[in-house]
Amino acid sequence: PQHRISVLCAARAPAAVPVPPAVQVTRPERLSDDRLLLTLRVGAEHTALPWLLGWGRYAKVLEPRALRTRLAAEAQAVADQYESSPTLLDG
Repeated sequence: PQHRISVLCAARAPAAVPVPPAVQVTRPERLSDDRLLLTLRVGAEHTALPWLLGWGRYAKVLEPRALRTRLAAEAQAVADQYESSPTLLDG
């Protein structure tokens, strides 16, 4: 794996989302406020996207910025599905 991702998980996060084989957690660190700081290693950043989405609001990507932006766009697209006009999935 060649890409590093930093993720901050909430102290009251639900049970851990199973880590897929493409994502390697290298340095979990419990912070003084009980949040968890994770350092991930992946071959390609996009491979971590489904896993990060599985954490929902309980995880925040700190870096890289491009992955933060992509994750935010994907989350917004999901939210839009529930606020917009009917889609092909509604039929």
